[in-house]
Amino acid sequence: MIAVDADYVGQTGYLGAGASAAYLATAIGSDPDWIRRVTLNVGRVTAVTATGLQLAEPLLAACRHRGCRRSRS
Repeated sequence: MIAVDADYVGQTGYLGAGASAAYLATAIGSDPDWIRRVTLNVGRVTAVTATGLQLAEPLLAACRHRGCRRSRS
C-alpha cells in the first residue's frame, strides 16, 4: 500500500488531496507526514521499477505537484 498527499504544515481547515481527510482548527507544524496517516489518497502497488511504482488503480487525486510525498506501509 502507498499513501500520497501534499504537505500541509502550518495550514488549517479541510485538508487532503481529492477528498478532505481531516479538518484542523489549529495547524500542526512539527510533523510533515501526519496527513499521509489519514489521507484517502491511497493505492495498492502492483510493481516497483527503477523509476517509479505501478498501481492497481489510479489514485483518487493525482498529486502532480512537488509538494506531494509518499508514505509506505
